[in-house]
Amino acid sequence: MSPRFSDEGGRQRDCPSEADPAGSDRAEVERRWAEQRLDLELVAARLLAEATTLGEAAHRLLPVVCEKLAWDRGELWNVDHRSHTLECIETWHLPSLAQDELDGVTRQISLAPEMGLPGRVWSGGESIGMAEVSRDKTSPRAAALAAADLHGGLGFAIRRERQVLGVLAFYRQARAGPTPDLLELFSVLAQQVAQFLRRRRAEQALRESEERFHSLSACSPVGIFQSDTRGHCVYTNPRCQAIGGFGFEEALGEGWTGFIHPDDRERVREQWFTAAVQGGAFAAEFRFGKATGAVRWVAVRSAPMISARGGRLGLVATFEDITERKRAEAGLRRLSRRIIAAQESERKRVARELHDGVIQLLASAKFRLLPAAGPGAAARRVPDPPPVTDSVNLIDRAIREVRRISENLRPSELDELGLAAALRGLCAEFRERTGVPASLRVRPPVPGLSGELELMLYRLVQEGLSNVEKHAAATRVTVQLGARDGGVELKIRDNGRGFEVVARQPKRGRSSGLGLLDMRERTALVNGTLTIRSAPGQGTEIRARVPGP
Repeated sequence: MSPRFSDEGGRQRDCPSEADPAGSDRAEVERRWAEQRLDLELVAARLLAEATTLGEAAHRLLPVVCEKLAWDRGELWNVDHRSHTLECIETWHLPSLAQDELDGVTRQISLAPEMGLPGRVWSGGESIGMAEVSRDKTSPRAAALAAADLHGGLGFAIRRERQVLGVLAFYRQARAGPTPDLLELFSVLAQQVAQFLRRRRAEQALRESEERFHSLSACSPVGIFQSDTRGHCVYTNPRCQAIGGFGFEEALGEGWTGFIHPDDRERVREQWFTAAVQGGAFAAEFRFGKATGAVRWVAVRSAPMISARGGRLGLVATFEDITERKRAEAGLRRLSRRIIAAQESERKRVARELHDGVIQLLASAKFRLLPAAGPGAAARRVPDPPPVTDSVNLIDRAIREVRRISENLRPSELDELGLAAALRGLCAEFRERTGVPASLRVRPPVPGLSGELELMLYRLVQEGLSNVEKHAAATRVTVQLGARDGGVELKIRDNGRGFEVVARQPKRGRSSGLGLLDMRERTALVNGTLTIRSAPGQGTEIRARVPGP
């Protein structure tokens, strides 16, 4: 007996097979079978798409398959991998058939491999058709199947690659095996169920992953931020919202950028959206808050999110509140400024004391000795004129040395004539002391600078020339000062022996005055930067850039 299907009028018709007679009737049967098959596949796809669980899918699918293909009973068995058994999770049968005994046995048992039709399908992983399931000695349900007057059986494996996930089993009263067309149709249905299981398991894994992420994100001590490939916000955790001062909904899209401090907003927007579109990383420190209100400093680091297939999904970033660190850094800068100011004040006081005290005393002593050391000293019978002359010379040297020390402590030219004149004096003194030409170029004109900034630049040149004298063995030095990008740039360049910059990182405790480290620190105190370019045999260039007044 061939398998049957329901035609448009609800009548049961045979499925086509090789045994069917040729002719127009056979062609009509094949046409209707093709339509019925396509309709069943579409209905099955719709039912599986609407279902949320395997049990719900089976509850909807089994009656449709049985009614359209004239089967009396359908079952869905699920593989329990922990117990290594088959468990029936859904059944359906024609309401007109009494199958209470079979339903009761089915609910109570678990099938091992090779037990009954479902167990054989599970064990072999292939579809199996049986003409008499009620005589299957491996089945613990054989008697119940016979009592329900069910004989023909058909089972299909629901597979994921080589793994059997479950079994679809169908039974009917007729004693006949399935046709190739019916086997193919049921194989397609089994594949649809397998795809449903794969999709649901992937969705479940995704939900679990998202739940883990949100749980970890909710208790994270740092802010977590996600965007799409355009840089638009799609997620922020509670900590990120607290740092930025926005709510979840307020941050979505470009909304979060409206909470960035106005002075930082355009810079951050440009860098962030460029990184998102190009798929690059983003790193910046900026402020959240209004120009007139409280602000919070944040350090943001991001990396691109990449899918399993290598496609870009967007950016994921961490937001770290560094407000306290910024306050501490500002406090350290203020303290350093006060220390330097106190140091310069003390230098100024000592320089004044040297000039007004020691130099005046030495000058007075010199003038008192001059008559004895003059041309008429011998005629006036002044004993030992040469030693007196030597004393005058020594006093001259002492005066010059004290004056030099006084100028180093606090350059009077800087206070009286300004930065350019003081730097020319440094270069002239360097030429006289070393014989090495040192030139100063001031261009373009430097805007009016504060006394603190002028003193810092003077100290940098002073220390730079000292380093050239001690270490460079140079034959030419150039000092250049000028306005640049709204600030001031200072360059000290020599043609000396040079050095490896990495190998000569400055350390505290060196005897070279400020040293390179202190030069960097002085520059940083006024929010400037200091860079050093050098190589063996290539000379050295020290470049300092500081913001304008």
